[in-house]
This record gives sequence, C-alpha cells and structure tokens, in this order.
Amino acid sequence: PDVELRVFGGGAPELAEQPVRANVRRMGFVPDLARELAECDVAVVPVIGGTGVKTKTLELMAAGLPVVTTRDGARGTAAVHEGAIVVDLPRQFADAVLSLLAEPDRRRELADDGMKAVRREHCTTHTVEWAASIRARVAAGAWGKRRDRWGRCQ
Repeated sequence: PDVELRVFGGGAPELAEQPVRANVRRMGFVPDLARELAECDVAVVPVIGGTGVKTKTLELMAAGLPVVTTRDGARGTAAVHEGAIVVDLPRQFADAVLSLLAEPDRRRELADDGMKAVRREHCTTHTVEWAASIRARVAAGAWGKRRDRWGRCQ
C-alpha cells in the first residue's frame, strides 16, 4: 500500500546509519509531537524486551491513535486487554497494521477504546485512588498478609 512510516524519537542508535526505504522518514525528536501524531492513522510499537510500563504505548493510546504492539509493548498498560492489537509474530504484526490501514471504522473504534482505557486505568485520579488503597491497607496492618476467601486478613 501507499503508506509512509514515520519513526519518532531517538530509537536504536545502531540503526541510525542503516539505509531505509523511500517511504520511511526518521523524524527524531520533534518540537510538537501531538501535531505530528494528529497526521498519523496507526501507531506501531514493535517493542521487544524491556521491563516496566511502556509509557509510549499509553501516550499513543491517549493521543487517540489505534495501536499495534507486542506483548512487551503492552506490558503494564490497558493495551493488554483493550485499545490495541497485541501480536508478537512479524507476519501477524504486519497483517494487523495493514488491516487497520484498510479499515477506518475499526481504527476509530480501537482508538476510542484506547483513550477510554487510558482514562480509566492510567489517569491521575485512578493512580491516586490506587495509592490511597495501598496506604489504607498498610495502616490497617493488612499489607503482606494472606487473605481468606472472604477478604479477611489472616
């Protein structure tokens, strides 16, 4: 298909000197990422390895883009369950991207699901409530204790 792949950020330095096809643009760091993302149809996050929450995946979902990523790219995010297509095999990954490019309604649906998931699971209010629940458990002496099936600490 007639597409352009834009690569944002520093990326992998070892790939900086590698030749790329004419439809690939290395954008590097841009002054207004939101403006650049508004011109994109699909976000591609082919992360392999790493630990922790993948904030780039959350940021792309929050920006209203449908996301195709790997299990590593979805780790610690709502993308594991909604708002993204999560595949690990290269052929399936490419097929998922091509499918989204061909289906504008599916792109909008996935983008909407992603924005809702980020607001629900990763917004400041949710994080504050989660932290408050941990503080309450610690204060009650319940942290680290086994709970029986009725939720009581033992």
